Amino acid sequence: MTSTVMAWAEHAMMVRMRSFAPFVATLLVCLIFVPALAQSPEVFPGVDGVELAIDSLTGRRIGVVTHQAAVSRDGRLTMLVLTSLPDVQLSALFAPEHGLGDDAPVAP
Repeated sequence: MTSTVMAWAEHAMMVRMRSFAPFVATLLVCLIFVPALAQSPEVFPGVDGVELAIDSLTGRRIGVVTHQAAVSRDGRLTMLVLTSLPDVQLSALFAPEHGLGDDAPVAP
């Protein structure tokens, strides 16, 4: 009877260890990779990089695919950022089926 109890206890311990192994593996991966991710370059929305392409946009008519949650780092709507560019004409907005929302500015 004692050997049966011991066998059952060993089996229960092995089951617990098998269910604990993925947790330990995940913890090790986090300890190794999270510090590396913290040192990665800052991520920013695409509209914030438009200054890099301003030379190729100057004097052109442009269109943008956007939605009401598309904003720059400082919280301005994408279409407002693009309309504030000098010598760039925002001539088309492509939005989702339900539009840009009630608070979208209307062109004069």
